Amino acid sequence: IMLLNVRYFLHFSVLLLSHFACYVCITEVGSITVSHYDIPTTLRIATGENNKQVGVSGNELVLPLDSNLPPAFLMNEPSNILNYYRLVSLLGRTIKFQVDLSKTTCGCNVAAYLVNLPAFATPGDYCDSLGPEWCEEFDIMEANSRAFQSTIHCGHDGCNAGCGINWKSPSGYGPDQSTINTKLPFTVEFSFQNGDGNTVPKQSLLSINVRLSQGGKSLTHIITNGGCEWTGSSSYVSYLNNALNSLVMVFRYSSGDMNWLDECSMGNTCPVESTVKISNIQFITNITVTESHIEPTKTPFLFSTPFWIIIGVVAFLLLLIVIVIMVVCVRRHRQEIV
Repeated sequence: IMLLNVRYFLHFSVLLLSHFACYVCITEVGSITVSHYDIPTTLRIATGENNKQVGVSGNELVLPLDSNLPPAFLMNEPSNILNYYRLVSLLGRTIKFQVDLSKTTCGCNVAAYLVNLPAFATPGDYCDSLGPEWCEEFDIMEANSRAFQSTIHCGHDGCNAGCGINWKSPSGYGPDQSTINTKLPFTVEFSFQNGDGNTVPKQSLLSINVRLSQGGKSLTHIITNGGCEWTGSSSYVSYLNNALNSLVMVFRYSSGDMNWLDECSMGNTCPVESTVKISNIQFITNITVTESHIEPTKTPFLFSTPFWIIIGVVAFLLLLIVIVIMVVCVRRHRQEIV
């Protein structure tokens, strides 16, 4: 029994050490100020090994073009040693930020998206809608100066083609276009609209609203149950309702054959040395959700760093006690033999 207990303690210790060791798998490039439900919050920006080109300054994130580099993530503060990623709950909430795509052209793809990762996920647990590890994905923005696309993906084969909107010239989006002139910065809003409590429960996803705005003008699209049907479920929107409690925000800037995005006849002309700026990231509670009393997500003490430090110390002390007992028992056994 004592040997079995030691085995369990050793196994638990190895799991903790392997979890903490994953910090060497990531590269922290700095911190960024984010408005988290009207509270200025400092979050880390981190990415995979060898990607130190991502820049941060104040509330601004600068993405370099490199298709071979891993994406950048919004991460928790260093004291949260068990939850690497900043998990956000977004039902009834909006993500809002400003982006400057003026240096991009055909073949560029500036992506800001959300993936559904579990609690305690490490960089090795990454998943998205492309596989091989499937999970739900919300593409807030896949864009360049010629086209802007927002898509939701269910996260498994059979419905993963996605559902959303693609704006390009002459829809009012593009260089010198009448609504969104991509030679200048513009604002992106991606809202998870909950039900009104009548026909749709307040704790259910009603629609996803996409809005681009600039100088008092805007482009808007609403992704609803009726507009995204697929075999196996009534709607993408209904299916994705359960994925809204543990989303991680990811950023990436790549290039290649983006004909599916921009349909440019000139092919890939993405400037090799170009960078993209994303700034003023905000998590906002929608006006219509205030009556449902949804509060910003807080880390329970059970998942906090102090709790797990206490657990670690207790486990270590118990392991020492077990070892001492084993040593005493072995000595007594030897004495009895003698």
